[in-house]
Amino acid sequence: MSGGGGVVLETGTGKPIAEATVTLECRRGKFPEGSELVKTLVTTTAIDGRFKFKTLDVSTCGFAYIAASKNGYVSADRVNLMYGHDDYATIPKQIVLAPEGDVTMVRLKFLASLIKASSAPDPAYLYVTLYPNFEEAQRIAKAGNERAFVHAEICPRLIELHESLSEQDKVRIRGTSVMGLGGVVASVDHEGQLKPYCKSSPPGG
Repeated sequence: MSGGGGVVLETGTGKPIAEATVTLECRRGKFPEGSELVKTLVTTTAIDGRFKFKTLDVSTCGFAYIAASKNGYVSADRVNLMYGHDDYATIPKQIVLAPEGDVTMVRLKFLASLIKASSAPDPAYLYVTLYPNFEEAQRIAKAGNERAFVHAEICPRLIELHESLSEQDKVRIRGTSVMGLGGVVASVDHEGQLKPYCKSSPPGG
């Protein structure tokens, strides 16, 4: 590996996070175990959120797992995969942390992005695939602004999609069990779960 640096940022505001701990777990391949730990390096971000690891310190690493942490924050890639860094042979240019109070909203935005961006030739298949995202959103959205977000950003897409289905497809998918993110199994229930939730008055509405 070559040395390099990056910056630790906060979700939502994008502001740099000072005094965050950045840990580099230096590893190299080992047959047949897969890999072995060479050493662990730790540094702290400066006032502008930046950190750096020297080439001399990481030159013996085949690859590395790098993470940042700070009290009051959660690693954003734990709730939103788009914040992940999967090139383990390089130092990430940025690492994003979510304030503990923002974790649910970060997750909801991720679920909404999946629902909006997904497509498939078969709308019934697409609905079944996306339904678990609604189930999770409904489960975790507790605060008024979180539930309002589900009503505004998640409900319309699924309602529109369901309305485009033939009556035969609606009957066919009802009760279908499907596994969503994190291995959670949901049973499709548009009339009994999604529709009543989405058609109810949103918080503050």
